[in-house]
Amino acid sequence: MKYPNKDYIEHLRRKYPPGTRLQLSCMEDEFPVPPGSMGTVECIDDVGQIHVDWDCGRSLALIPGVDSFSRLPSPKEKAGDAR
Repeated sequence: MKYPNKDYIEHLRRKYPPGTRLQLSCMEDEFPVPPGSMGTVECIDDVGQIHVDWDCGRSLALIPGVDSFSRLPSPKEKAGDAR
């Protein structure tokens, strides 16, 4: 397995800070979280896995470039759209 470089890890940490909400499209895992599930980013580890606390009660990491997911707008971003 090829590990991402430090710059990429820092990019991920800026893009998905703790508290960021995500929605899953597809997960490559033997026991995946169901598609459409939403969760909250806990942290990004040193190999670039995004650790998520899923609303369904599970904690399972996403692997960027393998799993498919999207970032949900924060309440601040939603409030800015309402103007």
